[in-house]
Amino acid sequence: MNLIRCLLLLTLSLLPLHARITKIVIERTESPTFRAESFGDTGPYEKVIGRAYGEVSPFHPLNAGITDLMLAPRANGYVQYSTTFYLLKPVDTRRGNGLLFWSAPNRGDKRAFNALNQGLSSSNDPTTAGDALALRRGYSILWSGWQADVEPG
Repeated sequence: MNLIRCLLLLTLSLLPLHARITKIVIERTESPTFRAESFGDTGPYEKVIGRAYGEVSPFHPLNAGITDLMLAPRANGYVQYSTTFYLLKPVDTRRGNGLLFWSAPNRGDKRAFNALNQGLSSSNDPTTAGDALALRRGYSILWSGWQADVEPG
């Protein structure tokens, strides 16, 4: 689990200095997932679900488009935030292709998974993989959100 946290923190903290991830909390892991099905040379997948905490500079020009950012409370000059994340990845990441497909959900929907793997019904917590095209090819798939008004599920 520490390796997953380190990889997520490293991936998410590569943002420019106008924003950064400060902490990752893994809330749930399902390993293996998809009924322990193995996907070609990639093998089985797992779900890692949690929350990333970060901070953003209200003064950086790249953040100027964030509505009311200058009005938000600050700690050490930065505005604090958190975002949920949902990661599908090979259990053995060495068997994956090393590529991460990141998708910002549309009001919580994980439609990219349906587009990458045919034969699925829409679900925000997929339990089947359809034709598993992206999984057989070794992709990791990450969703992260930021909207506070999206209901659970």
